[in-house]
Amino acid sequence: MEEMYEVMKFVEHGEHCRQSMDCVRGTTLLACLKEEPRVGKAALFRWFRELVVSVDQFHRCRNGQDYRYLNPCSVIVTEEGGLMLLDMEAPDNSAAARQMQTGAVREHFVKPVYRMGVTRNHEADLYAYGKTLQFMLACTDVSPSLSRWEELRLERLIARCTGEKKTRFEDMRQVVRALPAPAENRVGRRRAERTVEGSKTGYLPAAAAGAAACLIVCLALDIGRQGVLKSYADTGGNMPAAVREEMLLAYDRLLELERDRSRIEETAVKKMRLEAEAGETEEAIRTGRAALKKTGGSEEIAGLLEEYGANGME
Repeated sequence: MEEMYEVMKFVEHGEHCRQSMDCVRGTTLLACLKEEPRVGKAALFRWFRELVVSVDQFHRCRNGQDYRYLNPCSVIVTEEGGLMLLDMEAPDNSAAARQMQTGAVREHFVKPVYRMGVTRNHEADLYAYGKTLQFMLACTDVSPSLSRWEELRLERLIARCTGEKKTRFEDMRQVVRALPAPAENRVGRRRAERTVEGSKTGYLPAAAAGAAACLIVCLALDIGRQGVLKSYADTGGNMPAAVREEMLLAYDRLLELERDRSRIEETAVKKMRLEAEAGETEEAIRTGRAALKKTGGSEEIAGLLEEYGANGME
């Protein structure tokens, strides 16, 4: 049942952002998905983007201060179908604040954020955003269903938010760029990226972003890895984390589509080595085991699994 909530409204002024208050009729995200779990894919992806944009705007309005209350009870679904952040300082929102103290919400969203404390790189809000996305994906019946490509990108994005991957995000602007978008919503994605651009700090430079997109095409056409990597090496000889993520996603996509045994083996080996180089040994082991099931066996993949200590790991 819809109620009135005091929410935060953000107004963009060029590179600056100003916060104001608003009162809207709606329901919490928790209650909304409990009542109606069926959500269109475009709407779900729009929610993902609206939520991260709002949190980024909060950071910019509050000189980098974390929101700290992000969870399914602090997000309001308005009558128009948009998402807005609850104003946790408003006395009239005390009922929603009490709901956050219930067992499941507190254990999965509130307590972990408070244990993390206030940090320079917004780890607390990033963690809460990742967990909120997990909740939304678990509680929705998406129509049409997510593609395997979309699932892989969201899985990696959530892991980078929650810290389960070493290449974690540092701010919300990076999340906006990493969010996948269904084909029918690509224009909306570009608009959202412009909305939160503000400061350029934390963004993958435009040239590198374009090169990363080209990289996927190169891999798909089997042009090869070595020549492409030279353009990404920095002075220390290390590949930028954002480019590595794009490469891994490209390999995931190829492994999903490829049917030829030798090409599956070749792609899996490249992906395993790239993951191992990034210190993600467990990811490399999972990649190898999945490839072995598809190929029916490979001496090279088996050798890498042994090298990475897969024996005894389930």
